[in-house]
Amino acid sequence: MSREPEPEVADDLLPILESMLFAAHEALSAARLARAIGHVKVERIEAAITRLAEQYERERRPLMLTEIAGGWRLVTRPEYAPFLARLFSRAEKERLSAAALETLAIVAYRQPATRAEIEAVRGVQVAPVLKLLQERRLVKMVGRAEVVGRPLQYGTTKKFLDHFGLASLEELPKVFPGRELPKLPPPAAETAEEAAPDEAAGEVAGEAAGEVAGDAAGDAPEPVEKGTGEPQ
Repeated sequence: MSREPEPEVADDLLPILESMLFAAHEALSAARLARAIGHVKVERIEAAITRLAEQYERERRPLMLTEIAGGWRLVTRPEYAPFLARLFSRAEKERLSAAALETLAIVAYRQPATRAEIEAVRGVQVAPVLKLLQERRLVKMVGRAEVVGRPLQYGTTKKFLDHFGLASLEELPKVFPGRELPKLPPPAAETAEEAAPDEAAGEVAGEAAGEVAGDAAGDAPEPVEKGTGEPQ
């Protein structure tokens, strides 16, 4: 059976893609790059990204292309992490507090998870921390549980994957081997998610704001350390 020829890649397309990936603060899918450039098919973008990645590998540049959260990102090689750590002080890094990380981990592994479920694991109220994680776009409302009272359910976002350098939820450490992790929407849903709030979140946002505001009145948000949160 004859093999279809690979799409040709114009030489001027590579530096354009390289500049866009370098300037971006998040992973970019081939579809999003194609829309930004205009009049370029996704297949050509994918071929160009493959060629660009091969160039980085062949020349052993300090940067490399890695696939994260359904898109591509230009990152530094792991062997240079110690030098970058010395360059950026701890105060410049946007880090999450221990309480925020604990809450985020519970949401990631148990999603969709209600606030009551999260609080049952942590043993403390999590409304302020959940609000912080939503503001950081690491967690979002994904719907309501089919139980009495229909409480809000929370799940992780594509920015969560980007923040921790994960291609998908399957790359999370297998803390609960018997539990299958849920899958995020495919990269094709990326534009709609960026352009407008999640559909389920839009339906319950007003009620959620009231719930969070009521709980936050007696609890102050926990401190958050500063940092980039970007993969090294």
